[in-house]
Amino acid sequence: MKRLVVLFFILCSFELYAKAQTMVFTYDEKGNIVSCSKFIEPFDQGLGLDKYTNLTYRKAFSADVSTVSGAMYKVEGFRLDGYGWEGEPGDYHLIRIEKDGNEIFEQICILGWIYFPDDLPSSNVADRRFFVYPLKDNSLALFFCGTIMSSQSPQLTIVCVQENKGTLVFNKPSYVNKIEKDGDEINFILQSNTLEYLDINSSEPINPPELHTLTLKDGMIYYK
Repeated sequence: MKRLVVLFFILCSFELYAKAQTMVFTYDEKGNIVSCSKFIEPFDQGLGLDKYTNLTYRKAFSADVSTVSGAMYKVEGFRLDGYGWEGEPGDYHLIRIEKDGNEIFEQICILGWIYFPDDLPSSNVADRRFFVYPLKDNSLALFFCGTIMSSQSPQLTIVCVQENKGTLVFNKPSYVNKIEKDGDEINFILQSNTLEYLDINSSEPINPPELHTLTLKDGMIYYK
C-alpha cells in the first residue's frame, strides 16, 4: 500500500510539472508555426524609430544555417552606423533572414542584441552570435540575446524559420543565466528581473530573482 501511495505521488508530480510547462508556439492544421501573443512583448525602441531618420547600417555578421533536410537560410546582423551610434550598446541592431535570396524576416531594435557572453555557463553555444535549435518538420528556432542594460532586463528574441517564412515566437525580458543540457533536453535558465542592491557594497540583493526555464525537447520549446 505504501509503495502505491509513493508511486501515485510521483505520477502526480510529473503531471503537475508537465502542466506547468507551456508551449511557446503551436502548429496549425497545415503544419504552419503559429505564435502565441503572451510570449511576445514589444521591442524597446528607446525614443522610438520615428525619432530617427535616414538610418544606415553596416554588416556585423553573416552566417548560413541549415535544417536536417538541407534547407539553407542566411542569417545576418547589422549594426547602426553613424548618427552617434558608434559607441552605443549592442553588437547589432537589425536581424535579417533570407532563403534562396528572398527576405523572409527582418526586425529592428534600437537597443540591439549582443553575442552570447563568453562567460555564459554553457557547453552548447558553438556560435555565440546566435543559438540554433532544430524543430519538427525541418524547421529551425534561432535565439538572439538582447543587450544587457544596468537598469532593465535584456530581451531574449526567438525567431522560427519554416519554408519561406520567419515567425517571431518569443520576445520577453530575460537574462540568460545558464544553458544546460540534460539528456536530450536543453534548458535555458532565465531571469526576468534585474536585481537591486542597497549600495555598491551590498552583496545580497533586496529583491529575489524571478527565474524561468525554456526547455528545448522533441523539436518543441516550452516555458515555465
